[in-house]
Amino acid sequence: MPDIPQPAWQFQPHDYGDPWVKQTYIWGTAAKPMAMAQCAPERTRRTPNGHTQGRIAMMSSSWKREREKTPSGFARAFFEANP
Repeated sequence: MPDIPQPAWQFQPHDYGDPWVKQTYIWGTAAKPMAMAQCAPERTRRTPNGHTQGRIAMMSSSWKREREKTPSGFARAFFEANP
């Protein structure tokens, strides 16, 4: 089985105006959008739905659905950087 290559870059939602933490890696050749509208992440808000990453929250299907969504600020910036 081939090795997975290193990601091209990574981002945090708070770099694009969404106040939570979720480090995401990007593979491929897409242009990295410039960070815009940076905001400080909320200390207790770890996901878009406000749940912390405790054991029970991680098992919740609603937590998983919220966690897998692309942050809107990043989506907008990515679209503008990759016409």
